[in-house]
Amino acid sequence: MSRTTKQIMAAWKPKPPPRETVEELKATAARNIVRLKQMEAVVQQARARNLLPVAPPEPPPPPKDANNLRFEAIYKAVRDDFQIDRETLEGKGRHPKITAARRALVWLVRKHTLLSYQEIAKSVGRNVQGHSTMVEQFYAAEALKDQPMHPQTSETFGEYFGRFRARMEQDAAIKEATNGNR
Repeated sequence: MSRTTKQIMAAWKPKPPPRETVEELKATAARNIVRLKQMEAVVQQARARNLLPVAPPEPPPPPKDANNLRFEAIYKAVRDDFQIDRETLEGKGRHPKITAARRALVWLVRKHTLLSYQEIAKSVGRNVQGHSTMVEQFYAAEALKDQPMHPQTSETFGEYFGRFRARMEQDAAIKEATNGNR
């Protein structure tokens, strides 16, 4: 006996779940609460007997102010190095020099701070939900380290990052020496 298309389709239709009454749902919730309390008691007993390792406390999150100060220093340095004003860097322009500056900024901020892509996007005035642009810029800078940053320069991203790192270390040494003399 062969099945018709309707019979096959009827057999494949998902069946709705059985409906539970309010009383049944309350009873299930009560059972789950009892089970949860039993499990918590077992865990406490195991910890008391040193059978379970105690999780180390989470380190406190880094202070946001320290990241923002570092971000501002990197942001200003990139703007000065590329000779781009804030509006242009945060704008939507796609000139090679501007896109190179954005890529360098995102790469440096990700490497030298603890800011997430969302926080970087927010800091440069971008839509936080559209943080994928920051991810793309970071990986583009990473992939193009050996390529010239833009047609107007022969400096590669890698050379710029090395020069930037050396300058930051020099600034930190000067600041440390200045603070030590006070």
